[in-house]
Amino acid sequence: MSIYLKSIESKALELIKAGKLDLAIGELNEAIGLAPEDPGLRFARSIAFHSKGKWQEALSDAEKAMLIAPLPIGVQLVLGDCYAATGKQSLAIMAYKHLLKSSKLSSEILADIYAGFRKCQRDDLALSTCRRAIEVDEDNHAAYFGMAHCMSSLGYAPNYIANILREAVDLAPENMIYRYSFITQAMRAGDNKTAYQELKQLSMKELKTIPCLDTAQRLLELSIWASDIPRSRAIGSYIKVQLSKQR
Repeated sequence: MSIYLKSIESKALELIKAGKLDLAIGELNEAIGLAPEDPGLRFARSIAFHSKGKWQEALSDAEKAMLIAPLPIGVQLVLGDCYAATGKQSLAIMAYKHLLKSSKLSSEILADIYAGFRKCQRDDLALSTCRRAIEVDEDNHAAYFGMAHCMSSLGYAPNYIANILREAVDLAPENMIYRYSFITQAMRAGDNKTAYQELKQLSMKELKTIPCLDTAQRLLELSIWASDIPRSRAIGSYIKVQLSKQR
């Protein structure tokens, strides 16, 4: 690659990072017109098209580049996402599996692979990806939550799911979704005592962040079970407000 073409690629990648996708694509279009067989330029443009959700264009660049040079990790991910977005599920799964063979994957890339497997409705592979992410970073609370989500979809017992969610809650106690999910799974496991211990740590203000009516109903049942009148009233009021919005 000439110094000029390398500088165009570098500039385009900086524009992509800055979210200036159209500018990046414009720069790359001109350069690819001069050097259509340059893989680096194709790599960069596939990433830009991917970021814009232009799946066919991104796929075309990635596949052409693949015939010229080995795909870097970022473009392998583009390839998988494009296959998934265009309905080529088996090819997407193959691409994500191939990507997982790399020994150097960041938490961010693993999160994207997880999302890809989920889109392909392969929760078993998404679960394995979460385990890999935890090996990379044992403090990755999002990976624990993703793991619990997959376990729920795959029919794991609620007590196993609650144990995984406990890890997520302990790592990120400020995340209310984790805490509500933990309470719900503990209740499903028949452990109302543990569920209530978590619930009573939530302030009345935090109870206003309940994500959905189904969760709110479960929390109300738990509060009534514990004879917690203040929380029963607060959650009951929340439910009434949400129901009124649906009318």
